[in-house]
Amino acid sequence: MYKLVRGSNSVFQLWTEWVFGLAGGPAVEALDRCWGARWRTGSEGMFYSRRRRVINDIRRRVEDGTARDERQVIDQLEQVRGPHSLDWLCKNL
Repeated sequence: MYKLVRGSNSVFQLWTEWVFGLAGGPAVEALDRCWGARWRTGSEGMFYSRRRRVINDIRRRVEDGTARDERQVIDQLEQVRGPHSLDWLCKNL
């Protein structure tokens, strides 16, 4: 079973894990395509849902034209996060 990275405090690292995978691990999107929600057991489901808010916000901002690309949104979200944790950002979007 795969577990999302817990110690990350970076929006960029979250995006990388979600879209490309980290350290040879699978991308979260690939897990979703292959396994649906079955790979998310126990508390992983709640953790996933919170992190997905950030991913959805990145995509929404690019789609609605408030940012030119994902990197610009990631930079904007890092500024919003400021000194707070990634968990804080997930809960306050």
